[in-house]
Amino acid sequence: MKVFEYLTKLRDIERTCFPSTQSLAERDICLAIGLHNERGASITLKDLKAFGIASHATIERAMGRLIAEGTIHQTVSRRDGRRRELKLDSATARKLGRYHTALQKSFDAYQGEGD
Repeated sequence: MKVFEYLTKLRDIERTCFPSTQSLAERDICLAIGLHNERGASITLKDLKAFGIASHATIERAMGRLIAEGTIHQTVSRRDGRRRELKLDSATARKLGRYHTALQKSFDAYQGEGD
């Protein structure tokens, strides 16, 4: 498989697994939240902004959309009622798991063919 053929295939996989994300920033937000959820750590909007994924305004807009469509849920922290912790929706987490599997298979196929 040639380089651009492979990259096109990766993009197709992304479109299939991330139908609701409209931008790279939204995808990066989902991945950052998922990473923290997977590790059992909490993450807040303030934490996301500190990562430098995108400008604060872009993160605010993306979060508003992702929360409205149910991709991300906000919950009140048990330890500090002022904090709003972010969690990925379980269906979104499953989609990301399928995305990981599809990427791994695609990468293995690409590596198996050589340059």
